[in-house]
Amino acid sequence: MDTIELHHVADNNISQEGLISFINRNLNGFIVKAHYSYIGCCQSCIDVMQDHLEMAFITERLLQYSKLNSYERVYNTYPPQIFITLTPNVDDIVLLAKTLVYVSILKVEETDPPTELMEDLMIELQDFEDNIEQITFKFSDEIEDYYANYVNQGIYEIASEFTEDENEYLSSCFNKNPEWQYGFWKNHFPNIPKESVYLSSFCWIIKNDVDVSLMLSKYSKIENITFNDAALIRNLVINDFTAINFDSLANFNETISFIDKTTGVSNTDFVFQISQNIDTVKISYSGYFIIYFNFRVIREDAIRQLYNEASLLKEKFSILLGLSREVSCDWNLLTDESFEELCYDIIYNDIRFDNSTIRKMGKSKSRDGGRDMVVYTKPQPGDSAKKYIVQCKLLQKSSSLTKSIMKNVSNVIMEYEADGYMIMTNAVIDSGLYDMLDSFNRNPKMKTDTKINYSKLELERYLAGHNKIKQRYF
Repeated sequence: MDTIELHHVADNNISQEGLISFINRNLNGFIVKAHYSYIGCCQSCIDVMQDHLEMAFITERLLQYSKLNSYERVYNTYPPQIFITLTPNVDDIVLLAKTLVYVSILKVEETDPPTELMEDLMIELQDFEDNIEQITFKFSDEIEDYYANYVNQGIYEIASEFTEDENEYLSSCFNKNPEWQYGFWKNHFPNIPKESVYLSSFCWIIKNDVDVSLMLSKYSKIENITFNDAALIRNLVINDFTAINFDSLANFNETISFIDKTTGVSNTDFVFQISQNIDTVKISYSGYFIIYFNFRVIREDAIRQLYNEASLLKEKFSILLGLSREVSCDWNLLTDESFEELCYDIIYNDIRFDNSTIRKMGKSKSRDGGRDMVVYTKPQPGDSAKKYIVQCKLLQKSSSLTKSIMKNVSNVIMEYEADGYMIMTNAVIDSGLYDMLDSFNRNPKMKTDTKINYSKLELERYLAGHNKIKQRYF
């Protein structure tokens, strides 16, 4: 696919006829290469806005006579490059060539274009900027970036540098477009009503009569999105798949204030959802969906720490409320079968595991091949689910579980290709058995996680904080 550099058209005085010939040779598509003039070398948002405005103007003019196949921006070069892949309309080749010559003047580098032509172009560009709200854009990325810079800083630069009364100018702008004061601007997506979607640098606000999945697919490249319900507990948005730091949902209060101002109603009813891929948070509020793309997921080690703290709190609160004062359990009350069922309930409630994947391998005396249960961990961002084999051992006479009792562990791990192996027992785990498990964990050929285990000590303290499970078996 051939490429034409926009600034070369102006600098080399490439004729309209030459461009017509180029387009006719590339009826299946060609690339227009352009560049930003200020981005990467300026400190002013006004200059950045000018870059995005010019590229929005250029793109819209070209799309009058062609179709957009792709639009790629490369920022790791200087100046940053733009690659626009177009397919020409066969009936508009002359007009497309004429437009390429015309808009190339904006990217001229080495020559001076005719003054009159440059003035006409500047007047048309100014008219384009003055009427942005009335334009139906065919491609909106550049104009959305224009507004991102305008609303977040540009408006204040303009007020301080080019107006006599800064406050009067800002008040006038915010009265006309109140969303700007909260960091939002109306969308310019094709075929989407402007008041149906508000954008910001931290989140989107979408009216609930808009198809969110379609919006995200078309304009954020997020395909096949599925949301799962979540709950807000203190500063965590949490469900069965992940936990997110609520404080990382940026400018949440400003977002709510803007919706309240728009609707004229204030309430406290929120419904939180997290996408199954853990890349999007959706919050339902007052007839709108608030969509976040950037947030902080709580790491697994932090979740485990929170879990331990919560278990300790639950244990202490149980004692304060008189619900549970005894930690030890009478293990003589259990049979091998009921002990396995107890272990099943504990795994089912363990936040590290996906409880929909638990498989209990028959009765306690069945030929289970050394597997009482198989369960998978919950997948984490960037990491797939891990297969764990669980071995349950109820000992009535021995006070400790030894290496000799669990002599087939390595064979079980290798045979069933386990990513993790866990022992659950009412006894204390012997040091020799711990050493053996640790060796499997270090073995590069096995690479098996053997650090998670429930001995008598862990089981009894877990049950002390989960009184309903304890009452079921004891």
